[in-house]
Amino acid sequence: MNKSTTERLAEFMSLMEINNNMLTVAAGLSVGQIGKAIANNSGINSTSIEKILFAYPNINPEWLLTGKGEMLKTATVVKIEDDNSTSVQEPDYKILYEEAKYTIALQKKYIENLEARLDDQ
Repeated sequence: MNKSTTERLAEFMSLMEINNNMLTVAAGLSVGQIGKAIANNSGINSTSIEKILFAYPNINPEWLLTGKGEMLKTATVVKIEDDNSTSVQEPDYKILYEEAKYTIALQKKYIENLEARLDDQ
């Protein structure tokens, strides 16, 4: 059985060592909303999901909502359709750089968590 959106969010939070309060503050959510949703494995409304994705831009929305793909998204070149033609927009390298720095920080946390788990075994 697939995990729910709430379970996947809890998985991300655990991996990144983000507690309910940290996520609530970062995403501008109601106090207690995330804790209750995780405790009850209840759904999260679309507005809250949007706020979470905005606060944590490297969460792959498809993974969060469906479980498909990787937890963290990767930067891609945007295709623009105009008058039945497709062109490729030049990526914003400053954004790519910032996303890469953020991804590296998340990967370091992930590695630290894995190492801690190995030490505990």
